[in-house]
Amino acid sequence: MALWNFWRKRRPALTALHALTKGAQVRVGGAVEALDLLEDPTSGRQAVAIDYVAKVPGALNQIYPGLLGGSAESIHRLRQSVPFLLRDGDGCARIHPPPSDGDVTSLHARLRELFGLSLRAETTLIEVAQRVEVEGVVERVEPRDPRRGIPWLATIRASGLFIP
Repeated sequence: MALWNFWRKRRPALTALHALTKGAQVRVGGAVEALDLLEDPTSGRQAVAIDYVAKVPGALNQIYPGLLGGSAESIHRLRQSVPFLLRDGDGCARIHPPPSDGDVTSLHARLRELFGLSLRAETTLIEVAQRVEVEGVVERVEPRDPRRGIPWLATIRASGLFIP
């Protein structure tokens, strides 16, 4: 159950946000609106989801730099996300992303302290107003009463987030 899967070839058709039913497995698309934000430790940019990949020299490469080349690197990967709203022309849904693996900021700080300039970190972000697609299960459909005060039509438990 990956948070991002950029290379996936076949996906089900997009479901319109106004046509969601409880318990349905769906794929929806739209623009991200923030309920809460995370800060990317490498750039300081704000996002609702961060896919962090850090490459550090392995033990032998620390003793004999460059002797073994890039194959002697260790890779640390961490995905962190917060709930957000997904808005399309016909409605809005609240998205509960997959559970985070940990805290990106503390991992980056710890790796930077250990490896300094040898640390090579990259991030992929899902930012506010970015268009994304979400696969998941509809947990709840809200009543269609304009006085209810909840801006979303449904709540979706995401199993995957995709940047189209």
